[in-house]
Amino acid sequence: VWFGKAPGLDRALDALRHANFVGTGRSGGALAVVGDDPFCKSSSLPSHSEHAFAHAWIPLFAPSDPGDVLRLGRFAIALSRYSGMWSGLRIVADVADAGRIVDLEELQSEIVLPELERATGAPRPRIDTLLLPPNVLRIEQDLVFRRIEAVHRFARANDLNPITSRHARDRVGLLAAGALYRELESALALLGLDERERARLGLRLQKIDLVWPLEV
Repeated sequence: VWFGKAPGLDRALDALRHANFVGTGRSGGALAVVGDDPFCKSSSLPSHSEHAFAHAWIPLFAPSDPGDVLRLGRFAIALSRYSGMWSGLRIVADVADAGRIVDLEELQSEIVLPELERATGAPRPRIDTLLLPPNVLRIEQDLVFRRIEAVHRFARANDLNPITSRHARDRVGLLAAGALYRELESALALLGLDERERARLGLRLQKIDLVWPLEV
């Protein structure tokens, strides 16, 4: 596990990008946890690290509260082992400073690992440290096409990015990730848009757990 604030991620990004190319083991896994401070609560600049993770080709999870940190942390490690990629976990200041009572038994749900080899005809991911041409170009091709496809299959199999409010006559969809999803819930409650009103208006909600690579 690597961890740091957004400025630390900026400085470590080259090393993390190289490590992601090398890959992770099936019984290991690697997780980069970054602390973002969008409102400069304790930072000199606003920070949001989604673009940095995308540049490094590292899938990024966005917990919405402290309970989500535990839940998505499990998924992040499992995804790293399954796909052969590093995973990222973005924790904003409001989530880091929050508190919540968590039922640990609820976190023990089984994590689904789709049969990737049957779907793509490709072998399981392996560690490859030869970051020199032409081998590194093959690694890049594997990363961009096969391993990213593994991330999408993992997300679908485990119902990441779930639709949390659905109705038969929905016409408008609202999506939010991380702490912004809780703020969206609070805003709808203040407007009096409970489940019955959402159904009447045709309003659908979706919670984004995996912000990159996004698949909705």
